[in-house]
Amino acid sequence: MVALLGLTSFETTAKAHTENFFRLYNSNTGEHRYTYSRWNRDDLIDIGWRAEGVGWVSNSNDGYTNIFTLKNPATDEEFYTIDKIEYDYLSLIGWEALGPAALMTSADQNIGVPIYRLYNPYEKTFNHHYTASIDERDWLVSLGWIYEGIAFYGSVSENESVFEYVIEDIGEITIKGLLTPSTITDLVIPDQITDKGSAYPVTKIDLAAFDGDTQLQTLTISDSIQSIGRSAFENTKSLQKVTLGSGIKTIEFAAFSGSAITEITIPDNITRIESFAFNDSSLEQVTLGVGLEMIGTYAFSSTNLTEITIPGNIKNIGSGAFFEAESLQMVTLDIEIEIINQDAFSSTGITEITIPNSVASIGGNAFYDTPLVSISLPDKFQPTYENFLPETLASENIHFTS
Repeated sequence: MVALLGLTSFETTAKAHTENFFRLYNSNTGEHRYTYSRWNRDDLIDIGWRAEGVGWVSNSNDGYTNIFTLKNPATDEEFYTIDKIEYDYLSLIGWEALGPAALMTSADQNIGVPIYRLYNPYEKTFNHHYTASIDERDWLVSLGWIYEGIAFYGSVSENESVFEYVIEDIGEITIKGLLTPSTITDLVIPDQITDKGSAYPVTKIDLAAFDGDTQLQTLTISDSIQSIGRSAFENTKSLQKVTLGSGIKTIEFAAFSGSAITEITIPDNITRIESFAFNDSSLEQVTLGVGLEMIGTYAFSSTNLTEITIPGNIKNIGSGAFFEAESLQMVTLDIEIEIINQDAFSSTGITEITIPNSVASIGGNAFYDTPLVSISLPDKFQPTYENFLPETLASENIHFTS
């Protein structure tokens, strides 16, 4: 039995945002488990645990303390405490000390909601239970559980949204995913979310927020969103249609990689498409906005594009940007493009292309392994790499234009 030894807490002065502790239930064993990791939650659901929503929310008020986490190496049970003596003792007898749980909660009984801790003396694994419900606490005590007191203070979720999110210190919301796995097929990322009576703007979609979601088919992102995080919608195998808002500046690394998107319009407000953004997606058609300044490495590689027009604000086409887009046959380059990097159009289906006079450099293998039968190059063009063309292209089909 692990007893509640006291409330000698780790103090801190930095202000933090709130985090959700997810609650799960194993119907085969009757056990509950808690985790602040959405990935851990989803892994447990995949092996049969049932999601029961948010057990409690950390408290971001002043006068808070770190919750520290330990894991029982024999059972994988995660244990939460703000008690330094208890934390050190469990570490000493073999529990794995995982440190702070990356969130804060109040140690002051006048701030927040008490989270009660109970212990089941009849079980050898997963025998600690946390709840904000007095009724659940008393019911478990009636069944023989031992009430160990208040573990710490937090908040009860008042989130009526379908999203898991955090309110950042600057008063803006970052979407971290869905609270529980759902059957939502048509998703709208809103411009604001109301939390405890106050409306906060939604400005960011977090790293891997919807990575691997199997249900999403359409996605609309509001104009308030400024950033789509790395891998935010990676491997969304059912996602076919996306509408991007006017506030986004950058589509981050692998944001839609491996998705089922077939067509998309990149609005003029987006200036950067980072590496692997649409790599290995089902993309067949894309319209690039005139504000776009950069296409990252392998951004559209292994897609199903058939044609592409690259606007003039893009000075540099990244390495492998369209590598192995085997259906790509028609490419139109604006007259202001300056650099085509290595492997940019390698292993595509391009048969002919005109390189504008503005291009000063073409990287190695830029058009390697293509069925190219004709290319027009700027007059007096001096290649940086001799092997940028396919070996099958006859010299008489290399034209120079003034």
